[in-house]
Amino acid sequence: VFSVAFIGKMNKELAKVIGIRYDDNVLQLRKKQSLRAAEILGIKESRYLDFEDETLEENLLSCTITIERLIKEIKPQIIFTHHRGDANQDHRGVFKACIVACRHYRDSSFSSIYCYETLSTTEQTPNYLEFAFLPNYYINIESVLEMKIEAMK
Repeated sequence: VFSVAFIGKMNKELAKVIGIRYDDNVLQLRKKQSLRAAEILGIKESRYLDFEDETLEENLLSCTITIERLIKEIKPQIIFTHHRGDANQDHRGVFKACIVACRHYRDSSFSSIYCYETLSTTEQTPNYLEFAFLPNYYINIESVLEMKIEAMK
């Protein structure tokens, strides 16, 4: 689950994208849509980890172990995850698991961990600082905006 804009900007360097499972009722549709978007963006591989919907925040150990295994296997240079104030409990679970998994690999292949905002869930949070998304890194996506729009269709 990554920022489509940033993937479009970096598609030449990206080789793999990892995604978490969607609700069973829409899994096939969402998977088809995400694979089509990945194709447009030049993503070479997508994986679906098949975690149960709405359980990731409760099942941090399993999610963390999976992320640790993937870090060892894939050796990413940059890791993207949701920000901690997301209203979606699975998004928060992925954030927590990523942070825990990444602390063991500070001398690993990746140089940065970036958190991104999912507008549809961030805007549902209470207006408290602990939920605020406070970005400190911006990327001009003008050169890939049309590709992003096409991928989001």
